[in-house]
Amino acid sequence: IENEIEYLKCDYNIKGITLIDEIAIPLNPKEAIVHLEAFARTGIVWRGQCRVNGLTLEIAKLARESGCVALGLGVESVSQTSLDMMNKKINISEVKQTISLLKKKDIEVRVFLIMGLPAEPEDIVKQTWEFIEETAPDLVFLSLLTVRPGTIIYNNPKKFGIKHVNTD
Repeated sequence: IENEIEYLKCDYNIKGITLIDEIAIPLNPKEAIVHLEAFARTGIVWRGQCRVNGLTLEIAKLARESGCVALGLGVESVSQTSLDMMNKKINISEVKQTISLLKKKDIEVRVFLIMGLPAEPEDIVKQTWEFIEETAPDLVFLSLLTVRPGTIIYNNPKKFGIKHVNTD
């Protein structure tokens, strides 16, 4: 990582990078520390995405010290029932805690949400707005569910209460 960033700085005069990856910070704390220390040595400003679960205050602090200015979180839904049905393996209290940790370390928080997921309650818009007001992320990216080939919903629509998937 360090060599690649130094190459980009030297040959292309970059000042910052955006990591287009679901997990910019490794889930294993020991790997995350080594990874973030390498970023810090380069002096680069960076942003990326990370999992909601597994982020500790120590890792958030090290991320900020390493040059991290923003992290995106794939929350997907504020409905625990929907998250469980999608096997997201996170809970809403973890989401709130992670947002709080990042904000405490002055890292911009970007939240990705999807409307139209299976098992959403009728008041999902109200619940989503209340969540946004409570947690105050810096940016919210909201999209509608799109059933794509190869996904679990596409392959098993009836399991998720979807009557028909147009494959045209």
